[in-house]
Formats: sequence, C-alpha cells, structure tokens
Amino acid sequence: MDHMMNNDVQHVTSSAADTAEGIKDKAQEFVSTTAAKASEVPHRVGEQMETLAGKVREKVPAEGTLGTAAASVADKLEGAGAYLQEKSFDNIVEDLTALVRRYPMHSLVIGVGLGYLLGRNTNR
Repeated sequence: MDHMMNNDVQHVTSSAADTAEGIKDKAQEFVSTTAAKASEVPHRVGEQMETLAGKVREKVPAEGTLGTAAASVADKLEGAGAYLQEKSFDNIVEDLTALVRRYPMHSLVIGVGLGYLLGRNTNR
C-alpha cells in the first residue's frame, strides 16, 4: 500500500513537472513571438509616416505660406519615419528613456495630457 502511494506521488510529481515545463515553453514562445511583432511595429509606422509625407507634398501647393508649412510638416514626417525605420525597438526605448530623463517635467505634462485624452475618449 505504501509502495503504491509512493508511485502515485511520483507519478503526480512527474506529471506536474511535465506540465510546468510545457507551460514554460509556451510562455517563452509567446514572449518571443510578441517581441518579434512589437519590433515590426515601428518600422511599419515609419513607412506610413513617409507615405503620409508624400501625400502632404502632393496635395498642398508648393508655394506661399501654406506650401512652406506643408513642406516643413512633410520634412518632419519623413525624418520621423526614417528614424522609426532605421532604429530597433530597443534603441527607440533607450532614446525615449534618455529624453524623459533629460526633460522630466515636460514628459510628465505630456504623459498627463495623453492620459487625459485617452481617458476622455474611451467608451464607458
């Protein structure tokens, strides 16, 4: 009887270890897949920003005050789009961290403003 109970305990322990190992493998796979997808997002956003810059240049007259402002906006969009395409996700996080450390009050105000806007626009 005691021998059967030890076998049952060993079987349950072995099954639990196998299950835990399976869960660990699935979690690592999920993290890996999520990280890969997250690293693709800035590149895609960068491409879209550059496309938008091209559309701004197409649609707005090239001359006058409006043309000058549109060219400036398009230049900034292209610059930001190129930055997002060239940098890895980790580099962007490092740059953002450095920016927040350099300008903590500005970052706080921007964060509060974005939080307010996001909270205001969510459906309740």
